[in-house]
Amino acid sequence: MNKKKALSTIILASFLVSLLAGMQVVEAQSLSANDSQISTITNIEASNTIAGQPVTLSATLSDPLQTQQYYFAWNNTGSWISQEPTIFTVNPITFNGTWSRSATTVVVRIHVQDNFGNWRMLPQQSFTLTSPDPTPTPTPTPANTLTPTAQEQALSFIENALPLDLSKYNITFTSYSTLDGTQENLKYILSSEDNTVNVICKVEKNVLTYCHIYPMNGPVISDRQYANLLDAVKSFLEKYQTYSKIDSTNLTALLDNVDLTQNTTTIVGDTKLTVTNNIFGGEEKTHFKWAYTVNGADYTLLQVGFLKDGSFESFSDNRAVYTIVDTSVNISREQAIEIALGNLSSYSYEMPDHSFVRDFNVTTAKIMAELAISRANYELRPYWDIRMPLNQTYPGSVQGITVFIWANTGDIISYGNIAFGGINYNDNSDPASTITPTPSFAPSPSQSIIFVDVVDYGTSPLPYLLGIAVIVIAATIGVLVYFKKRVK
Repeated sequence: MNKKKALSTIILASFLVSLLAGMQVVEAQSLSANDSQISTITNIEASNTIAGQPVTLSATLSDPLQTQQYYFAWNNTGSWISQEPTIFTVNPITFNGTWSRSATTVVVRIHVQDNFGNWRMLPQQSFTLTSPDPTPTPTPTPANTLTPTAQEQALSFIENALPLDLSKYNITFTSYSTLDGTQENLKYILSSEDNTVNVICKVEKNVLTYCHIYPMNGPVISDRQYANLLDAVKSFLEKYQTYSKIDSTNLTALLDNVDLTQNTTTIVGDTKLTVTNNIFGGEEKTHFKWAYTVNGADYTLLQVGFLKDGSFESFSDNRAVYTIVDTSVNISREQAIEIALGNLSSYSYEMPDHSFVRDFNVTTAKIMAELAISRANYELRPYWDIRMPLNQTYPGSVQGITVFIWANTGDIISYGNIAFGGINYNDNSDPASTITPTPSFAPSPSQSIIFVDVVDYGTSPLPYLLGIAVIVIAATIGVLVYFKKRVK
């Protein structure tokens, strides 16, 4: 009886302390009779205390053999935010993040789970942040201006690569915007006596990576008469090679033995050409995609689109801005699925009433796995995208679990939910959770990653995700990588 009273006193005291500190404690701090040596820490270390700067938090657990999982949590606004629970592997435990720009004090704590499944909140620690060195106030610039580099890149592409007769057009720069400071978007209007053409360009890392033209009233005026679609595509690739100084002769050669009227895929060595024909807006269009492919996964891409009459429509090329960091696939599809299933018992997600959903039953016969490419931070790496249908619908309309696993090491990147036709609550987050961009995609025990826009509607082997599915998972494939946190 004395032992039970002592445990109740500990839980009540912790709850009262949390209330006084303005915190909302979600996890109950329960200890079992078998758990008398749960790990603790002496203090939490921070690599720096400069507001707005990247920081690594670390701590050493006193008894790692008694630790199964852990997670860091922090508070600088009155609400607690935490990372996903992470399986303990080695001391010290770490967390990589970025200090708040506005807060002066941030409180950090660590939660640990012992081998009997009990969670405990370890002593919290406060960090007083200092202001970074002041930066010079930039000189105000007029609206719709930009650095010369982006505008020069776009204008140079229009003048030297687009297959248009620019002697017939007046070129006017009309607008500029930027996305997170990494992608610059520019709009030009080409006007002539016969028609007007809107031109949209995107510049990334001082490289033009995208261009799309939109004729507003009548067909564009081409730079010359082309014999056919093949002639137009080859001519553009030659002009683009001269403009970009990127060798594309092997891409052009793949066109020689392809029937452009059919949807085809041709692979020669590590180069893949996919030709797709469709009708959109009442016009017949042909799309060409060249990919550097390894082990069936596509890395860098060059894509162009033309109308059937040979008129240019669109272009994108990421070969100059992405770095292929790794292409090794040391984990087979079967091994990846085994890893996903083997660690599923440690995954749970939180509902708005702060209850946790866990213990999922997977329909193993319907598991699907696809080798995909992470494009975070302009670095390309392969990982396994695994979708595991559940044998019933779980709270939050969750009907499946998705897992992302590095193909080279087998490390788990993250787990997430697949929900259909309703509100989805991500693992350990609620609808009020904030999603903050992460500066790194490197796998570590302290990161959880979410990808959006992962379905390739033309080639995806995962048809059960289509329809009215709302996919909320823990990895862009081509796209957007976010650091997922949960608000306590």
